[in-house]
Amino acid sequence: CLILLRVSAGSSPEINTQLGADVIMLLEKPDNPPDAEELRYISLLASLLGQSMEIRRYADGLESRLEERTRQIHQKNLALTDSLNYAQRIQTAVLPSDSELQSLLGSEHFRIWKPRDIVGGDFYWCQVTKAGTGWLIVGDCTGHGVPGALMSMLAISLLNREKNNLDPRAPHLFLEEFNKLIMETLNRLGTESKVKDGMDMLALHIDGDAREINWSGARLGIYHCQADGQISTIKGSNRSIGDRKRQAQRSFQHNKLKLGKGDSIYLTSDGYLDQNGGARGFSFGRQRFVSLISNLKALPMSKQASLLEGSMYEYAHGIPQRDDILVIGFMS
Repeated sequence: CLILLRVSAGSSPEINTQLGADVIMLLEKPDNPPDAEELRYISLLASLLGQSMEIRRYADGLESRLEERTRQIHQKNLALTDSLNYAQRIQTAVLPSDSELQSLLGSEHFRIWKPRDIVGGDFYWCQVTKAGTGWLIVGDCTGHGVPGALMSMLAISLLNREKNNLDPRAPHLFLEEFNKLIMETLNRLGTESKVKDGMDMLALHIDGDAREINWSGARLGIYHCQADGQISTIKGSNRSIGDRKRQAQRSFQHNKLKLGKGDSIYLTSDGYLDQNGGARGFSFGRQRFVSLISNLKALPMSKQASLLEGSMYEYAHGIPQRDDILVIGFMS
């Protein structure tokens, strides 16, 4: 609306905006009717008021639509997060329990499993023959989040199906067979499948009585920390599970290692090593990891786990977790 008021002589026309966005107050000289210039001024104010009200209505409509869209996105995010949390419970349920790991690895062990996106592609699996003896298998599937989790569930399902075919003397041959199983399951044998997913994997058999491990790795290796402090990094074969291009070029290598009393073994996916951080945003790296476990070797495994996690978060310094993380350590 437009309100015209008369005030004392000598006042000049001005706009009072204190009455709200829909009201303009024109203060005009008394006694004399508005002249042509003032009428043009009033007409301009009325036009501006009309445009202002139209913009206000449009903005109100946009704000309302934005609020509704924000509400819908929030509801979808809640539903997605609920679904992922439920999926995490399922994924956690198929992983070995703490008691199973303790039966195989003893009380001096730790496990750090941290998916980047609630669920993930890093997994671990074990089969206990007797206390201190059995299989420990770790894997790092392509991707993270839901795609990685689906691949990890597939791998665990196949391991449960094929566990009776595990030969402690030939973990490398099991990786060859498991590689074929993955490729058959994904329909990739003899074809140019567009499915490129696969996994890095390490199959390790622990003989507690003989203090010996037999293992084979598909791009995953082990860190052997001897009781005297010497650390050896033993790499796995440069070939992944599901790698169609290299299956005829490279075979998986069989490794055997005698353990001394007090020796420690560490296994890790690349998520810990690849975490960015530090002053220049570089990856944590293998060298820094080896130096860290060398400094921690005398501590109980539970304390080592806590310090490994703390060191990684301190190094990241607020940079989001880059990948799924899996680290397992145990003492012979």
